[in-house]
This record gives sequence, C-alpha cells and structure tokens, in this order.
Amino acid sequence: MPVKDQIYWVGASYDNSDKNKIPTQRKKEWLIEKLESIITEPFKIVEHNANIRPTTVDRRPMIGSHSNFKNIYLLNGLGSRGILLAPTLSAWLYDQIYKSSSIPKEVDLKRFT
Repeated sequence: MPVKDQIYWVGASYDNSDKNKIPTQRKKEWLIEKLESIITEPFKIVEHNANIRPTTVDRRPMIGSHSNFKNIYLLNGLGSRGILLAPTLSAWLYDQIYKSSSIPKEVDLKRFT
C-alpha cells in the first residue's frame, strides 16, 4: 500500500495464534518472500513493526445501533474481508435505520449484551 513518495507499507502475517507485538525475523522473511513473489523492483526495508489485529471475540463484524444513543450506529469489525462484506453490511444497516428491518443475529451488535 502506498504511504508517500516511493514508501510503501507491506503486511500482514495473519497469524491468529501469535499474540506478541514484537517483530520477528521469521515473519519478516515470510513477508519479504510474499513481496518478492509479486514485484521485481529492488526495495529496502526502512522499518519493521508488529502489532495485534483488533477483532471481535467471535471474529464476526458488528452492526447496529448504540444501546443508549439510538441515533448512533456502528459498522465495524470487518477485518481482512471488509471489502467483500461492506456492501452487504451497509445495506443491512441502512435497512435497519430507514425500514426498521432486523439485522441477522450473526452480525447484530446486540449479541454482546
């Protein structure tokens, strides 16, 4: 992903079992291997970071209205598949707001109450 003037961000490893925020050589090498499989231009690494990808406990998106403020709505937790899920989830949230339709229980924010 372009960041600025010939600087790009590359990631991530998607290792759900690793809860460590310390970069490892193994993951760095894995990312380099993947990058080299799709580009032929020379590159240099200027920074190497690690973090934990935020998610929900059940790893599903959540949409719905705030429990205390009915004019505040949430659509979040899309994860790495967000681009695939966003159109459908947006339509479901729109239908809930403007047509009083129900949201499927698998993604309904109320599942956490």
